[in-house]
Amino acid sequence: MFKTEPDTYTWKNTAFKMKDKDDLVIYEMLLRDFTASGDLNGAKAKLSYLKSLGVNAIELMPVQEFDGNDSWGYNPCFFFALDKAYGTDKMYKEFIDACH
Repeated sequence: MFKTEPDTYTWKNTAFKMKDKDDLVIYEMLLRDFTASGDLNGAKAKLSYLKSLGVNAIELMPVQEFDGNDSWGYNPCFFFALDKAYGTDKMYKEFIDACH
């Protein structure tokens, strides 16, 4: 189906407050290697594991579209497109909601 307007996403967590930058424990995540599925849903399923380690912030390694599906993402060909291998734009929003 052809759409001229993107679907709206209703954020579930609207009360998120960023921790002080000195209190952040950041996990740098390459989605492809973090889980067996290598996508956002697999990463979302492991958020409780990260929390148990004391992680309170996630930095996704490059998620831009690139040629093929075997890359660290530092060779993007479409700078503003999210890589299809990791999930849909809705899945990215759901992941952010779950992290918060």
